[in-house]
Amino acid sequence: MGAEPGRGRADLPIGRRSVGSNTAAGALLALRGRYNPTNPYDVRTVGGAPRAVGPPGAERTRNMELDSINRRDFLRSAALGSVGLGLFAEELVVPAAAEGQAAETAGPPVGCAVIGLGDRGREILTSLSKLTNVPIVAICDTYKSEGFLKRSKDIAPSAAVLDDYRKALDMKTVQAVFVATPSHQHRQIAVDALAAGKHVYCEAPLAVSLDDARAIAKAGAASKTVFQAGLQLRCNKMHNHVLNFAKSNAQGQTIEFGGHYRRKASWKRGGTPEREAELNWRLKKATSLGLPGEIGIHQIDVASWFLRKLPTAVTAWGRTVLRGQDGMEVPDTVQVVVDYPGGVRMVYDATLCSSFDSSREVLIGTDAAMLIRDQRAWMFKETDSALLGGRSTPRRSAWPSATTRAASGSCWLRMRPS
Repeated sequence: MGAEPGRGRADLPIGRRSVGSNTAAGALLALRGRYNPTNPYDVRTVGGAPRAVGPPGAERTRNMELDSINRRDFLRSAALGSVGLGLFAEELVVPAAAEGQAAETAGPPVGCAVIGLGDRGREILTSLSKLTNVPIVAICDTYKSEGFLKRSKDIAPSAAVLDDYRKALDMKTVQAVFVATPSHQHRQIAVDALAAGKHVYCEAPLAVSLDDARAIAKAGAASKTVFQAGLQLRCNKMHNHVLNFAKSNAQGQTIEFGGHYRRKASWKRGGTPEREAELNWRLKKATSLGLPGEIGIHQIDVASWFLRKLPTAVTAWGRTVLRGQDGMEVPDTVQVVVDYPGGVRMVYDATLCSSFDSSREVLIGTDAAMLIRDQRAWMFKETDSALLGGRSTPRRSAWPSATTRAASGSCWLRMRPS
């Protein structure tokens, strides 16, 4: 999907999904029957304000400060200005009760092994280290550099350090395995771990081929243990909060879903010639799904999640604008259209050549649109919406001053769920 320059189309079978919501913490809570998919622990998110680009020093710091201020003012102004377009804007805020749920891990200890100790593997280790009754029994990576391994050993000093994942599967003290290797290495590790009777959390994308993905899904469905795919945004508090509005059809009849990811950055990583070839698997067609698979999977999943439907077809275009000089074989700029039952589509784009507008997801309906940017979200209601005067879930909490309202001529309203 989007791996080849030009246009391609693939029909996708609709079938049972064997996994639910995600996060490393959520996976452990699921083992004890204490995981609430509507309010899971936030392990990681994507997106955020674009960073200033330029040389290091005072000017760069100043640019970043201005970027933060200008972004906040821009979003506020955009919301205020929406009234002139026949829309009524409100900000949606996660209830305070959703905070502080991360450490609820009471129950028998669940020994864990983390396989793959790169950036993502260390993020998982950090998250697990903050949970109670979750001993990190083993860490594993084929790269044996002491300097590389030290960063993981500092997080989990009592864990056994292994260079073969099968050794972790042989350990009786390991009940759960977290797979954070490159995507093309997931299949064998995940299937073997499930066959060994371990609970498995596998980073997304599950695989880089349909055959591998089907093999993992089949093994997960047949297993008596928990299998969970690491779809990032299902653990985001704000996405879970906005989902409640979507479930109540606050948007009216759904028209379309949209999303994008834009970051001016290179995926190329440096090192010794041997190590560099191993690190840059995301650049190669044989080992990477590129932007739609490595990044887009998480945002496209939001559409499937909110719509409660699976895609029926995907059409994608891709080209290389800047990153061919990095040896990038997959496109650095893509556009994707995902078809859902009933004629609803998600329109998605991603690029590594521009940071404009960062990342977001938006659900557009006949009564309202809901836009999510990481930990912030807004609802833009049509003036003819039956819900314009208020709703049962949020309550009015923070009005601008009368002077501000008069000056802007707006109906800006910040909402906080009760």
